[in-house]
Amino acid sequence: MGLFKKSIILDIEDPTKPRNLVETIKAVEKYCEENHQTCKFISDNEVEIDGVLYEVAEPEGTIMRGNYFVKIKEK
Repeated sequence: MGLFKKSIILDIEDPTKPRNLVETIKAVEKYCEENHQTCKFISDNEVEIDGVLYEVAEPEGTIMRGNYFVKIKEK
């Protein structure tokens, strides 16, 4: 049924840069590198991390933290 699917929230390093696909890819690739995981983008909004497919959401911003983040959710 999929009630408990893994979600990961990744910071976009430079909040002065525009929220775009390039910055999203960099954030996901950095996460994979730091966690010694393989990463392959299937499309602009799908990434496979260690054989698990994730949906990539649009980057969002927060006023409290002052920067942008990307949320990826297991499909």
